[in-house]
Amino acid sequence: FPDVMRQTGQRLGQKMLQSDRQYTAMIGVNDALALGVSDTLTQAGLRVPQDVALIGFDDSTEAMAEGLTSIAPLWENTAKAAAQLLARIIVQPQPDYTHMVLSKPHLILRSSTTGQSRGIKTIQTTTQLLD
Repeated sequence: FPDVMRQTGQRLGQKMLQSDRQYTAMIGVNDALALGVSDTLTQAGLRVPQDVALIGFDDSTEAMAEGLTSIAPLWENTAKAAAQLLARIIVQPQPDYTHMVLSKPHLILRSSTTGQSRGIKTIQTTTQLLD
């Protein structure tokens, strides 16, 4: 799956290059897609982040290895909130029980946006369970 997403990102990069627009940034639905865009843009002579800043989602090992800024989901907090919600539903079942769980992830800054290959910074946030 990551290979397919990276290839999709490479095709997206081609579309970006063929567009009349001059892109300065791109946020990928996942790291593999953003890295595929990076492949195509750098092969075309563009510089990341000087010409185009890139951000992915997942904080994958590939993102770490290739210096991609990434949004790191806090799966542990999300799982905890889901377990709490499930426990509430079991204790007090309601036919139209609706909740929203908001999870604010970490932003891991790397060279694809900062131009620096070290000094990773994390913006920490929290998960909330809303009724």
